[in-house]
Amino acid sequence: ESVHYNTARKNNKVKYMHSSIIYQNARSSGNCIHRMNYLLREHPECNFLCITEHWKKAEQLQMFVLNDFKLVSCFCREEGYGGAAIYVQKNIKTINRKKLNLLSIKGHFECACVECDLNGEQFILTTIYRKPTGDINLFFKKLNDLFVCIIEENKFVFMAGDFNIELLENNNNRTEFLSIMNSFGMYPTIHENTRITLTSKSCIDNIFCNMPICDISSYVLNTPISDHSAQKVIFKCQKHEHFKPYYKRF
Repeated sequence: ESVHYNTARKNNKVKYMHSSIIYQNARSSGNCIHRMNYLLREHPECNFLCITEHWKKAEQLQMFVLNDFKLVSCFCREEGYGGAAIYVQKNIKTINRKKLNLLSIKGHFECACVECDLNGEQFILTTIYRKPTGDINLFFKKLNDLFVCIIEENKFVFMAGDFNIELLENNNNRTEFLSIMNSFGMYPTIHENTRITLTSKSCIDNIFCNMPICDISSYVLNTPISDHSAQKVIFKCQKHEHFKPYYKRF
């Protein structure tokens, strides 16, 4: 008896899913862990939380636990203050990009960086803090160095942080900053003030990305965590469903 097999393959289907990144300048994370957890409960679709100015040493930051999230990458000062950290939902595959973190210089370019795999879509997420008195030229140099390291990887990139550069008013630092970002295809997603006090208001925090603008929605969140508002970006990424060929007897 001869047996014949027919091979059939279904076309790959492409679906889209939505995810989000929340960035917050915390000004001491130890004082706001409950508020951070509440923020994440209010935004259950958030997969990534970026924090600057956590004010913790490395061993102290390990004790800052967020529900269902893991600390993947961080920069900590030995004396505390400043700092950057990235938390990711526990079920998401991530890689701590340690070589990129080594670009950090205390006070001038404090950087945490991870590579994420979200349903087969790889992208790089970076969080940066520059203190107001940091060397701006050194910041620009390190920023350029970071992009040179990752530009050939051809991945989507998100960069969240407190850059302490006013982005809503014309000034030389803003011009240079946006020129560098634009040269690598990065654009800001926030266009309103992110820090408002009794005497001032400014847009010094932002989330930059190189993803098509049609796939991005951005918001400013008024949180009771610090005198900085949080920023949220919702983005759309492809979800690939691959079907294996199956064999069937006539």
